[in-house]
Amino acid sequence: MTTGEKIRIERKRKKYTQKELGNLCVPPIAESTIRRYELGKLNPKIETLQKIANALEVNIAELADNYLIIEPKPAMKALEKKIRNELEILNNLDNTSNRMIEPEEEPILDIFNSLNNKGQDKLIDYGSDLMEIHEYKRNKQDD
Repeated sequence: MTTGEKIRIERKRKKYTQKELGNLCVPPIAESTIRRYELGKLNPKIETLQKIANALEVNIAELADNYLIIEPKPAMKALEKKIRNELEILNNLDNTSNRMIEPEEEPILDIFNSLNNKGQDKLIDYGSDLMEIHEYKRNKQDD
């Protein structure tokens, strides 16, 4: 299914006209442009697709073609790498029971990956704020 078809399906599911969807985007997108996207005559840029996804209140991945690769922002990549490194440092052990942590039990990554760009930015901000609070910092003796 193409991106345009996915946009049309989500738009109709929300009961928006093409004009209404365009007006919900920030900044607004012309009705004729939405129509061209839906007909597959024009492919939206990633930034435009994100605006449409926000207007439709869906994750951009739900609208993107399967072959479309959406690169996360460098800060998001760094946070995900840091989280993965921390998990590796812990040698994949759950401290309470010394059992292996399965990938689906990595809740912070699941949360991070389920958020849109704005939510991921907020999570990074919150994490940075927590790192500044001594009470929440890991001590060397905790390792």
